[in-house]
Amino acid sequence: MKRNIVLCGMPSSGKSTVGYMLSERLGVDFIDTDSTIVESEGRGIPEIFAKEGEAVFRAIESRVIESVAKRAGVVIALGGGAVLNPSNVSVLKQNGTIIFLDRKPEFLTPTPDRPLSSNTEALRAMYEKRMPIYHDAADYVIDNNGTPQDAVNKIYELL
Repeated sequence: MKRNIVLCGMPSSGKSTVGYMLSERLGVDFIDTDSTIVESEGRGIPEIFAKEGEAVFRAIESRVIESVAKRAGVVIALGGGAVLNPSNVSVLKQNGTIIFLDRKPEFLTPTPDRPLSSNTEALRAMYEKRMPIYHDAADYVIDNNGTPQDAVNKIYELL
């Protein structure tokens, strides 16, 4: 596998879980951009949002994406909003295939540590707003309303 497999989708749609499982199945490295941001910044994403705002977070996120996109043959799980920036999509497509993990809003889990999706109403509104953006960014769309293993199997069949 020479191209990266890049997973995008809503917060709590399973990108990290499916990405890790897929990387294990393929025997390749797994990179979670949100985890990479936390490691490189030495603080959590909610803290970055609270102290510096979304714009600063998105700039950090873009730098991380630019760096990890240079790798070859890895599985990358993006943060939920990463594909909102067209330049992130462009950088990722140079050496990657973007797969949108589509999970219905009723199966998404709001959590207080996710600054933009801390409640059900926010998640539903975000889903409606982001759906066309995810579809435009994606090379493939995978239904992820079953188990993570189901999604891994579907992606594996695509490859």
